[in-house]
Amino acid sequence: MPIKQKINPKFFVDAMLGNVAKKLRLMGFDVEYLADVKDDHLINKAKNEERIIISKDKELIQKKCENRNKFFVCK
Repeated sequence: MPIKQKINPKFFVDAMLGNVAKKLRLMGFDVEYLADVKDDHLINKAKNEERIIISKDKELIQKKCENRNKFFVCK
């Protein structure tokens, strides 16, 4: 019988999407949101904490692709 793992994704929402962060928190997700953070710091922190980055910042998305982070793009 396979063991079922409980999946609890953790998110890092960038400064442009505070409303998304609020809604995810209301749904019970672990969300970190900082209004003033440099892209490199956000990427490293998300990678170290195994967080999925949610963003609509094109430059941040390009950096994340280079670092192979998990992310969602909001338009």
